Amino acid sequence: MLHASLVLLSSVQHFGTIMAMSSDEAYHENERQLKDRKEKRMLYRSGRNSRDKFPERLDFKFYDFKALEIEKGWNQLFVSIVSIETGETIAKSNKVLVKNGVCDWEETMLSSIWISDYSLQDSNQSFLLKLLVAMGSPRFGTLGEATINLANYIGQETFTASLPLIQHSSCGAILQVRLKFSA
Repeated sequence: MLHASLVLLSSVQHFGTIMAMSSDEAYHENERQLKDRKEKRMLYRSGRNSRDKFPERLDFKFYDFKALEIEKGWNQLFVSIVSIETGETIAKSNKVLVKNGVCDWEETMLSSIWISDYSLQDSNQSFLLKLLVAMGSPRFGTLGEATINLANYIGQETFTASLPLIQHSSCGAILQVRLKFSA
């Protein structure tokens, strides 16, 4: 009986006034308040993340790789496409012989990125990939690397990029690659 009277005396402060409620009323009032808080939280979360909910897949096809102005001493080279964000190798070509300072790959490599409509509209957005040209171990046999921002090429169907190979190359080698964009 003491418990029942304490429940009857339980009160909820509502708009500055104190109201006495029965245990059933207090229980239902508490459930209603919890439900209202959950609904508000869900509305806040869905509004905050709604722009990222429906990503779109963009495919880039890399082909017609050509390294130019390669100095003597480099025999066979390969090209790797590496995600700067994750550090993972996305694609890697076979080794090809260097002839007269030129190395030509006939392989095609694909890269896909997932992007939201919001990111497409953001002019500061970047999707960076590293193109690494190497003979063997990246630590010892790297001719050079170039960085490409795929965000600069979204919307263009086909384009050619000429990228200077930097960091390891002292001769000014250049990597040319053709890219094809498809949504």
